[in-house]
Amino acid sequence: MASRIINNNRNKNLLENFSKSHYLPVNNTCVDLVPFGLNLPSTIGYPKFTSLVRNMVQIPSNKYSIFIGILLSDGWLQINKSGNTRFALKQSLDHFEYFYSVFIQLSHYCSAPPKLTKTKLNSKTFYGISFTTRTYASFTELYNMFYQNGVKIVPKNLYNLLTYEVLAHWIMGTHANNVRLGRGDG
Repeated sequence: MASRIINNNRNKNLLENFSKSHYLPVNNTCVDLVPFGLNLPSTIGYPKFTSLVRNMVQIPSNKYSIFIGILLSDGWLQINKSGNTRFALKQSLDHFEYFYSVFIQLSHYCSAPPKLTKTKLNSKTFYGISFTTRTYASFTELYNMFYQNGVKIVPKNLYNLLTYEVLAHWIMGTHANNVRLGRGDG
């Protein structure tokens, strides 16, 4: 079906084919060459994406490290029946600064702003903040790497995935910055 759309409109670019949906604002003034992934604006409040648009979305390398680091800590993925996956992160309000910096980096993949959460555990109430992304086929690669039979695992190729940025998000996501390291009284 996509080939029929493109073949019938040979003189139009992809943005013009979907201009009725107003997914992206038209920019006729920018002539700068920008590497993909460095200029991803937030898509909060945009209308629901079609499956064609969701399948076009890819994870650029500068965002990939963020996803890997957070998935090694508190992030998780949910897969739906059609095979598309969404990413989610929940943190306590004590870690709002880190949470918000991550949300700003990943807001391109979200349809709604973060939400306040309330969790009861052992008769104690904990307040937090969370966000989830839209479902994308490109997140399914991460799901297949981090989940086996619906259970989160450590990927077999972890060594190949580790970068300084992955390690930083892994540490910040698990709140290891609050632990007194190197002291016997831990």
